[in-house]
Amino acid sequence: MKHIFLVFISFVIIIFTIAACSSQKDSELADPPIITSATYQHTLYNGRGQPIDARAMEEDAPLEVIYYTSEADYDADVNGVTDPPTEVGLYYARIRRPEGKGYKQGRDIKVEYRIQKALPPPEAAKQ
Repeated sequence: MKHIFLVFISFVIIIFTIAACSSQKDSELADPPIITSATYQHTLYNGRGQPIDARAMEEDAPLEVIYYTSEADYDADVNGVTDPPTEVGLYYARIRRPEGKGYKQGRDIKVEYRIQKALPPPEAAKQ
């Protein structure tokens, strides 16, 4: 009986030690940085990759932007690319704030991003 009690006490001590270590790790990380980005963005087509506008309040905070060609791909988190889109169309971007560089992981931010075809100048339309 005494042996079972010692095993139980040892097990409890191990569990509390692991919990204390993991909570200490979390307390060493700063809260995720604030990300500034509009949730609906658009730009005019220019033939080049055009990234969305997103910034972390802390310059050294990790920030990843992943682009999707459909909302279904965004929801399933499949077929995403990190290169900004170049063609006219509707895209969905996921701004990820992964853990790193002293920061905790934050929640993802969803951005609807449209690249629009530029309208011809009025004098070109008359010809």
